[in-house]
Amino acid sequence: GNIFIRKGRTVPENITVEGDIFLAPGISGAEIALKGIDIKGRLVIMAKDIKIKVEDKTKISNVYIIKSASGASLDIKSGSKINEVVLDAPAKFTGEGTISSVVSNVAGSLFETQPLEITGTYSVLEKDSQGFFAAGSEKTSEPSPIPEEETSTSGSGGGSPTVPKSSAKDIISSGIGILSSSE
Repeated sequence: GNIFIRKGRTVPENITVEGDIFLAPGISGAEIALKGIDIKGRLVIMAKDIKIKVEDKTKISNVYIIKSASGASLDIKSGSKINEVVLDAPAKFTGEGTISSVVSNVAGSLFETQPLEITGTYSVLEKDSQGFFAAGSEKTSEPSPIPEEETSTSGSGGGSPTVPKSSAKDIISSGIGILSSSE
């Protein structure tokens, strides 16, 4: 099932979530730790300025940051992996964990560790003065993998991004399971 976190800062640890985890606007500015979680669905970020630590070999199938959730930051520790990130708001990604694919629909996102592939409107990465890879230039040609400086990747792309067709309001009012916790 799905987990909807609308207040508090508690997220279950060391579990498998077959559905989605929604971080609601009510936890804007919170610091969340995802420890040892395997999210088969999406991590949908609807909260502004949220700080998320992805650690203890957490695996996330898809992270979706909605347009109104600006200022999100994810610290992805070594051993943790995100298969796909869809950005409709700029975010900052730190740490040595793996991001396989990014769909960047907005400029301004920063990556400490270069994603394996980036597509979308703003899919040109350039290193900034602090050593981050910045997504900011608008792409004018077909999507392609990011060129590697020291290594190369092989294989084919693999499908289209998973982007929810409903708005945050639709998601909030739907009949999904709700997990509420107090600090």
